[in-house]
Order: sequence, then C-alpha cells, then structure tokens
Amino acid sequence: MRPFLDLTRADLHDYATHYHLQWIEDSSNQDSAFDRNFLRQQVIPLLRSRWPGLSQTLARTAHHCGEASALLDSEAQILLGRTLEPEGTGISIHRLKALDVAQQKLALREWIRSAGYRMPSTAVIDRIVREAVAAGPDRNPRMEWREAEVRRYRGVLYLLPLPAEFDGQSILDWPSGQTRLELPGNGALVMTEANFGGICRKQLENSRVSIRYRAGGETLRLPGRQGTHELKKLFQEAGMPPWVRERVPLIYLDDRLASVGGFWISSEFSETDAGLSRIGLRWVPPAGLSPLPFTAAGSTVTQGQ
Repeated sequence: MRPFLDLTRADLHDYATHYHLQWIEDSSNQDSAFDRNFLRQQVIPLLRSRWPGLSQTLARTAHHCGEASALLDSEAQILLGRTLEPEGTGISIHRLKALDVAQQKLALREWIRSAGYRMPSTAVIDRIVREAVAAGPDRNPRMEWREAEVRRYRGVLYLLPLPAEFDGQSILDWPSGQTRLELPGNGALVMTEANFGGICRKQLENSRVSIRYRAGGETLRLPGRQGTHELKKLFQEAGMPPWVRERVPLIYLDDRLASVGGFWISSEFSETDAGLSRIGLRWVPPAGLSPLPFTAAGSTVTQGQ
C-alpha cells in the first residue's frame, strides 16, 4: 500500500507543516552516490526545466503501466492454469509447448512467483524454455539459480527448493526403542503401529537396524509378486524422479535389505500371519520433496503422507 504515491514532496511538506506534524529527515537522502538521489537532485530538475509537465506525464505513464501489468498478471494466471498437471505438482511440457514462446515465459514466471520464489534472471527463464521445454523426451535437464531449481522428468517440469546437502555414503544405526530417526539433510524415518503390511515387530526388535542409501545393484523380493526385483526397476515402475531416488533411505535388518523408505517391504520381513504385531515405516522427506510426485505400486504409504 502506497497511499501517498500521487502526492508530491511539496504537498506532503505543506500538509505536515500546516498540522504541526513532526518527521524525521533521512540524511542519506542528500547523498548523490545513491541512484535515487542522483535522479532526484540532478536529472529530474534538468528534465523538468525542459518539460514542466514531466511529473504528470510520468505519473500517467506509471498508471498505464500498472493497468497493463494487472492485465498481464491475469493472463499469466490463466496460462499457468492451462499448463499445470491435474495434481498441481508440476507443469506439463505438452501443454506448455502449445503456447508461443512469450506465453511460455509468462506462465513460467507466474509459476515461480506464485510458489513464493524470487524471480530468476531473464537468462535463466530463457534456459528453461530452451533446455527444458525443447529438450528431447529422454533428457532430464536441471536449471538452478540462487532461489530454487527446475527439473524435468517424464514430460513434467518440477519447481523445487535447492536441496540440503546429505551424505549418500553414510550408514546410520537406528537405536532400539526410538520411533523416529532424523536423517541429516534428508528428513526423517518414523515407525508406526501397522494393522497390515509393515515389518514383523519381532524381527525388527531382534535385529540391528541400519539406514543406508543406494550403492547400485540392490534387489528386493515383494509380497505377492514373483521373483527378485531390482530397485532401479521398482523406481522406474513407480515413476520416481531421479532426484528422489538418490535420497530414499534403505532400511536394513542385520545387513539384509528390509524396506525401501517404507514404500516397499521385503517379503522376508513382511509376515502376514494374523495376530503378529507389525511396524509400519514412513519416510518424511525434507522440505521441497513433499508431497512426493509419484505413487509406488504396492507401497505401504501413499503420496503426501
């Protein structure tokens, strides 16, 4: 709110003097090293001496620009609504390509603005259009600026905060009796009571529980499914983006893979006999990854939990 924007400094000074108001003079206003003061003290008086109606002209132009800006904002919201995925998790490349380049940039800027991020430079917006929108379907480019990053996966653009650093080589022990384990830079793991699925409580309590991350080549047997499944294949089947895969915590019981972030439980540890107490596992992702942009088939948790 700027209620005095249409008033001159002289108007304000006369009003304050008439009503005996007190005010504080900012000494920096006299320093012409600041651009605003140089314009006010040197440039504007010179222009006004040539064009006396300068202030009114600038005010009128600013008003017109404000109206145009409001129309653009409205158009940007409409364009963004046409390009967002139904769940609102990202922008559809297919829908974005249906717009011309100027409209693409307008929708992208509105997307970033509405998410609360400071606007990136024109060069970054141009890169998103050139490298992410126009990239081949097998490419997963990433554009980063100081505020956030844009990633592409399976025909969708995702806007994410810059991820916190975490050590993918670390191994963490989960102390017995502790139902929540903080993962440095990567959210937390939580144990809950489970009415179905989950890990057999007896096996969990009688094992050393440790947390690791993918090293490559991990496999898992799933309840109700034949054979052994590579984690890579499970991730692809679930549509899990690469930047999530590398952060999914793997829960090991005595050096045997028991659960993949709570999304999949090994059949070796998922006793289904009635009466056996079970423990559910849930990964609480770090800020920016939740709700997770995928649904794991056969998962023990659902998207957004």
